[in-house]
Amino acid sequence: MRMGILVYITYTAGMEYKGDNIFVSTVISSLNKMGSVKIGGDVLSSLINSSNAFSFPNIISEGGSNTLQFIPSENGGGAIYAASMLNFNSGTNLENVSHELYHGYQSENGGIKGVNSEVEAYLFSRGVTSTCTKMLMSFSGNSSSSGKQYSDAMNNLIFSEKFDKVDFNTAVNSFKSGTPAGNLYKNSKIYKDFSPTIGEFFPLIRW
Repeated sequence: MRMGILVYITYTAGMEYKGDNIFVSTVISSLNKMGSVKIGGDVLSSLINSSNAFSFPNIISEGGSNTLQFIPSENGGGAIYAASMLNFNSGTNLENVSHELYHGYQSENGGIKGVNSEVEAYLFSRGVTSTCTKMLMSFSGNSSSSGKQYSDAMNNLIFSEKFDKVDFNTAVNSFKSGTPAGNLYKNSKIYKDFSPTIGEFFPLIRW
């Protein structure tokens, strides 16, 4: 994976960066933390060893200065617009990087498919961050009935030893109306015929 716009650095697992570029240092630190966790390391290794390139340009996401965004390339791989990493603390950066790199993993393994893939990425990134920080980080929905369905289903999944397709489908179907982020995905499709990749990584929290 490469980082930067004018200067490119090829990332290797656990690498030490001795330069003075704050953006590059921030990205490498987040990647190293992700790689220190079993499920994070598995995804990171898969992308590092891919024939496709994944990069972290210092570009603002189309969603604004408080978001990161994975932009898939037509021929495989993609870029994570990551300028906002300079605005966040290390825990938020870890979760955001894990989320967007999981989209990279999805793009390599069947493609990114609407709301279904977003729910997977939220689960994965929360599992990586909870394990790395050793803090139980639960999910919360809004105050609607859909919000309760979403939070119950996601918390069942994040704290479970095994993947449950019923809980996953409940989380997917309640995501748009049950979460504050759902409005960003109001035009995203929900796929009925979807084979989750997230089940490969259970349990998501491993202490």
